[in-house]
Amino acid sequence: MSVIAIPKTLREKPGDDGVKADLLKVESKLSERMTKMEGELTLVKWMMGIMLAGVVSIVQQRIF
Repeated sequence: MSVIAIPKTLREKPGDDGVKADLLKVESKLSERMTKMEGELTLVKWMMGIMLAGVVSIVQQRIF
């Protein structure tokens, strides 16, 4: 279980427009990074599937 520490400024002034703007910027950057990571993860899944299919075909040739 991970614990995320909330900075003191965010706890004391939740209505501050500057803080909200900063949080929106951080959120958009994280969203962009997550989208990129999801695409890369999909690519890795496909590559692993192809590798597994190749290994299975080699094993089947050796057995049969």
